[in-house]
Amino acid sequence: MKLAKRLFTAMAVVLLVGGIGFAGEPNTVTVMAEPLDSGLEVIVDGNTYSTPHAFAWVPGSIHTIDAASPQPDDAVGTKYVFNSWSDGGNQSHEIIADAGMTLTASFDTWHQLTVSVGPPGAETYGCSVVFYPQGEGDPWFREGTLVQLTANPGAYWRFVQWHDGDTNPVRNISMDGPGSYTMQFALLSPNPVAAWGKNNGGELGDGTTTLRCKPVHVHNLTEVIAIAGGKCHSLAVKVDGTVWASGWNSTGQLGDNTTTERHEAVQVHNLTDVLAIAAGDRYSLAVKADGTVWAWG
Repeated sequence: MKLAKRLFTAMAVVLLVGGIGFAGEPNTVTVMAEPLDSGLEVIVDGNTYSTPHAFAWVPGSIHTIDAASPQPDDAVGTKYVFNSWSDGGNQSHEIIADAGMTLTASFDTWHQLTVSVGPPGAETYGCSVVFYPQGEGDPWFREGTLVQLTANPGAYWRFVQWHDGDTNPVRNISMDGPGSYTMQFALLSPNPVAAWGKNNGGELGDGTTTLRCKPVHVHNLTEVIAIAGGKCHSLAVKVDGTVWASGWNSTGQLGDNTTTERHEAVQVHNLTDVLAIAAGDRYSLAVKADGTVWAWG
């Protein structure tokens, strides 16, 4: 199907052609569609037909007509939604065949607008998009609708740009076809981490095993979006979805493929796209963006 040929309203037409004829003599009923290459379907007497389709009906015979809805387009992200019949009947209703009768099923064309958020995990921390007017579903909008997208950063985040480099957080889109957009966010600051307290195994990550009675800077950690403390080890998630750990490592709870105690944060091996973490008594847990849970220690 050629998207350029779509109209705002698509119509499936049921046309009864011919003169009055003799009693019991069938007339031809032709089912057409506008635009002609739309392939819209109608349901006649319980059977589905692609348009155009011809029927032979006896004048005065009773038939049920229906309009399948919604109907997908060949193009991903487009669908046709039933609007009305020209005779004012319900979407599914009975008609009496009559010579010269024309029935039109009107459909509205809808397009899908998809907006994604980056980097991974930013959506979990409140970064989102606001649609106006609010769409249906994923969402879907009627063709021709003017949609306003507003990038909405979460707390401690800022909007950076759209996928095409546009730095205006407000974007106006005319829904003339399916659309896909990506927003990029970043933390407002490097977001360093501070720690204090017991430090026997280097769990504070300041490069020492010295007890700290006031906050000290944690080494190797910036752009952190989540932290967790276990028994003598600590975890942190960076904005890029990687996990970092420091402290005791007797049972591999740091996840660096060793049992070596670490006094500064090291990256957990083979773990990315992490959204949440937890630390326990010599073990660690993480939830990835795909919903899977990972454990070590």
